[in-house]
Amino acid sequence: MGNARRDKVADEIQRIVSERLLRNHRGDVKGFLTISNVVVNSDFSHATVFYSLFGEDKDFEVTQEALERVGPDLSQEINRGLRLRRTPVLKFIYDASEERRARIESLLG
Repeated sequence: MGNARRDKVADEIQRIVSERLLRNHRGDVKGFLTISNVVVNSDFSHATVFYSLFGEDKDFEVTQEALERVGPDLSQEINRGLRLRRTPVLKFIYDASEERRARIESLLG
């Protein structure tokens, strides 16, 4: 039962982060950003947000810095939207799985 709630909260966090980045922070993020997954700990105090980015090499560092800078604002938006007891601290991690998949396809194809 706890895992179902955690999965639902993670899905909502993914939705809120995606929407807010698109609406309010589009200029901060370089390249094409996709929030690929969110993992939340059991007490909802921390959420790891995995993202993929399609762009130039220089865009990765700029985007990571921008995500870390807007993270506290996004946490507050999540808390307002979900009314959790604790405001989750967001950690952003680059998800290279899509990049690896494309590389494997190019090697096989």
